[in-house]
Amino acid sequence: MRIRTPRFRSAVSLAVAGALAVTLVPMTAPPAAAQEYCRQIDAHPRYYDTSPAREPGRFGYGVLFHIVATMCLLNKERQRLGLREVEESAELRAAARAHLLASLEQKWWGQSDPHADPRVSGTGSQQIIKRIQAAGYCAGGRSWKGYEILYAGWGSGGTPRSAVHWWLNVSTQGHDRVIRDPEHTHFGVQARGGSAYRADDGKSGAATYVVTFGSCQR
Repeated sequence: MRIRTPRFRSAVSLAVAGALAVTLVPMTAPPAAAQEYCRQIDAHPRYYDTSPAREPGRFGYGVLFHIVATMCLLNKERQRLGLREVEESAELRAAARAHLLASLEQKWWGQSDPHADPRVSGTGSQQIIKRIQAAGYCAGGRSWKGYEILYAGWGSGGTPRSAVHWWLNVSTQGHDRVIRDPEHTHFGVQARGGSAYRADDGKSGAATYVVTFGSCQR
């Protein structure tokens, strides 16, 4: 089943920029290693078309391969366009994870801005800045940009392939431009079973995805 969330309930992408003093991002995996991970996922393509578990489980294997599958699909689109692949950032991944967990705990999507945690002050764009800053990104840089894109679906719409397809081909809210932005150098991806939309949370195959993109000018 495809995602039942209509466009107005789906996440918008928001851009922020500034010269905030935050910590340098260590890369989780070098590009060569990331490419090898994608080759392994290509050899086991079921991870593109199944939903992540509700709990990470031992060593995170319940969600790890679906996170990698999402990363690979995003970079495949950039490869197709001849753009530089984005590298994983531990800091941006931490920012994405914080928002994912808050969203699954409170399930406010569809009631207010999905980027704006109701327990935190500030607009969605202001909170994106806070999340990236709190995680630590681009210390000493002259300027940085951060973007956050979100998705939740269920049934066959809860898979990495469905999430990336929706961002690239269905959404009219700029998700495709974020993914295809040639300035991006880093990203952090998080995924977990369960929906940030309360009405959809108990449905089979429900899953929620958060991706934080960044670029740093030094």
